[in-house]
Amino acid sequence: MQKITILLSIFIFISCEDKKEDKNSIVGTWQISNMGTYENDDCSGKIDDSMWGFISAFGFKLTMTFTDDGKGTYGITMGEEEQIDIPITWDENKSEFCLMGIECVTYKLGDDTFSFDSKEEANCDDENYTDQSSCEASGSYWNEAICTFNEFTKQ
Repeated sequence: MQKITILLSIFIFISCEDKKEDKNSIVGTWQISNMGTYENDDCSGKIDDSMWGFISAFGFKLTMTFTDDGKGTYGITMGEEEQIDIPITWDENKSEFCLMGIECVTYKLGDDTFSFDSKEEANCDDENYTDQSSCEASGSYWNEAICTFNEFTKQ
């Protein structure tokens, strides 16, 4: 009887160990907890996150769910609007996720956060113009290159 009790205790201990959350894994659901724009377009300098407070006050939510099969969803909700879900794939070996298999981003994983930077090249609102002078001469708006910081917390 004592052997059965010991074996049962070992089995329960091992089962509990298997269910412990792996803090080094991105598997799970994450919600955006901070975002901002770097001072410089090369993702350096101070981060201005003042806009984050503004948009979060209006119910902006961004969640990312990663499943252990290398897939997931990128969900955007604004206020009471319906959520938009975009499919993602991810590769933990590369520390990378891809939106709709097109745009891939490298992430950094912490204990209960993950973050990534997102660069946007300078561009014209009118896609017919590729340089600032012709863009502005056409009456369109020239967008400067920027780099944004995005941080998520595990839910």
